[in-house]
Amino acid sequence: MTIEEIYSEIAQHMILGMMIHEQYANYYHFLGLEGYKTCHEYHFYEETYNYRCLCNYYTHYHNRLIKESKIITPEVIPSNWYQYTREDVGNSIIRESIKSGIEDWIKWEQDTKTLYTKMYQMLIDIGEIADANFIKTFICDVTNEIAEAQKELLQLMAINFDMPTIITEQSKKIKYYTKEIAKILC
Repeated sequence: MTIEEIYSEIAQHMILGMMIHEQYANYYHFLGLEGYKTCHEYHFYEETYNYRCLCNYYTHYHNRLIKESKIITPEVIPSNWYQYTREDVGNSIIRESIKSGIEDWIKWEQDTKTLYTKMYQMLIDIGEIADANFIKTFICDVTNEIAEAQKELLQLMAINFDMPTIITEQSKKIKYYTKEIAKILC
């Protein structure tokens, strides 16, 4: 792969990541889980910031624009949800949705880490060490996000996805992620 193709692939994946986190924010908002919604809003803003950093870095150091590719919209939200209102969703569906949502999020982030690591190695292989070091920051970010998501899943499994406990935790998550969002947007 050329350096142009590497950056294009990373950029495309970042845009897809923004779309996925935006959909997860809607997913959890629909389920009435505002803390999880705010968590994914934070990751949406973080992905957007990282994408802008990627574009700026590439243009600054390579004097080119990243070639954009067509992106297929991901489908995080089950298609049958669009026929329901929030009141139609019971606790068992919410519990199942939390579990599958977090598991799918972890899988997405693991795939992201695999892609970024592959692109990092390709940059090393073609002698673009400074670019590889720049991409390494994204690998570290996604590694932290995976650890965060896995910790959340383990905690939920430990309480057997107990809805009263999950609801109680939402306000803490809102407070934490609202502060994190403010750091990005300021």
